[in-house]
Amino acid sequence: MKPVLSYAGFRTREVLNKLRWNAFILRNAAGQAQYPFKPLWKIRQDQNRNVSRMIAYAYKHVPYYRETMKRMNLDPSDFTCAEDIEKLPLLTKQDLQKDPEYYVSEELPVDAYLQHLTGGSTGIKLVFYEDPASSFLRNAHSERARGIVTGVIGRRIGYRVTSIALREAAAIQVERFTRDSSWVPRAVRMKRQALSILDPPEKNIELINRFRPDVIATYGSYVVMMFAYIEKTGACFHAPRVILYGADFLPAQTRNLIRHKYGLSVLSRYQAIEAPRMGFECDHHKGIHLNLDLYPVRIVDADGRSLPEGEKGEVVVSNLVNRGTVVLNYMLDDVASIRPEKCTCGRSLPLMDLRLGRKDDIVRLPNDSIIHPITLQYLVAWEDVLQYQVIQETLMQFTVNLVVSPAADTVEIKKSLKIKFEKEFGRGISVSVRFVEEIERTQSGKYRVVISRI
Repeated sequence: MKPVLSYAGFRTREVLNKLRWNAFILRNAAGQAQYPFKPLWKIRQDQNRNVSRMIAYAYKHVPYYRETMKRMNLDPSDFTCAEDIEKLPLLTKQDLQKDPEYYVSEELPVDAYLQHLTGGSTGIKLVFYEDPASSFLRNAHSERARGIVTGVIGRRIGYRVTSIALREAAAIQVERFTRDSSWVPRAVRMKRQALSILDPPEKNIELINRFRPDVIATYGSYVVMMFAYIEKTGACFHAPRVILYGADFLPAQTRNLIRHKYGLSVLSRYQAIEAPRMGFECDHHKGIHLNLDLYPVRIVDADGRSLPEGEKGEVVVSNLVNRGTVVLNYMLDDVASIRPEKCTCGRSLPLMDLRLGRKDDIVRLPNDSIIHPITLQYLVAWEDVLQYQVIQETLMQFTVNLVVSPAADTVEIKKSLKIKFEKEFGRGISVSVRFVEEIERTQSGKYRVVISRI
């Protein structure tokens, strides 16, 4: 009888644990859908409380912050708002790479955290730890944006989502963990299809056509590849109601193609493994609403000084949610700007420019001026250009790889592109234009829109 009793006891604990996490999700999800509409001053009050709590937690449990604050004669009481986080040194991906466990909370043993691997697009491989509660809070905080998607679909439960990502992607790991650790009635579950971003578009499109999703969620660069393939081949494609993208950039010409030719809603999420729910795009398409109470963001110059609204600079974020790997005043290697205007949707959360770039995608000219990758997007804006990649080989030499439709006038495109580059960047600029079948992807399945080799 002992084995039977032991098994029954195990099942009881398992059920109780799932119910406990269910209660945790419901408690934290309450009010999240309406939270972005709260007055900004109330949101900032929440932000200040979250800053104080996370700093106190980091000082108590995380070796890096405890030792750094003592060395700098700082105390948790010195941190009462997001601006105070600037007192800490800037933290980089290279810092986390050198000694990942130095930034991990000692409250739990390391094997109690979810372990995520990242860095495929930047070349910097990272190990990042997420505590179980943070994984469930992702679900709760996603309610702020979910209503925008379900409003387009027309229903809140039982819809179909196709995710195209790496099999070991953090979002897939978290979804699997939260599903296995809680209980959701089958009738209200989203029906999910998980596809690999390493597979070619033709394979995934065939699987999408069988599944018939309402939403396709993937990287911006894979959206480009997929629609380039559809445009080039005329392949049959089950169009979802919503294309949801994140992780990297979606050029305006692809976004416009999807919206105007296919009539689909295109929405962006601003996310990273280090800060998974930073922001979201609403149906007014004015920019990315930043969840500043959870992930305070500031834009800095090359010296780490905060820049005013409207000026482009590097993105620095602090994660006030995760108590695994704690990142405060952390450089994401993204380039963006905060928009000064409010969104017409009525949400109080401030806006970040949709046109994000990466720090290592910046083009530098002989006169030492810096060109944001968005500029290059307009230089290659032909209707017949389905996908592009610009490589800066030297200060004066560029290679442009283009995937074009069968009807493209390649002679005219090549001639016009050289004229455009010289007009934009100055005389003496050399451009080598190559027409290719496909653009090489990184190990993470993305493709780089801009590559600077200098």
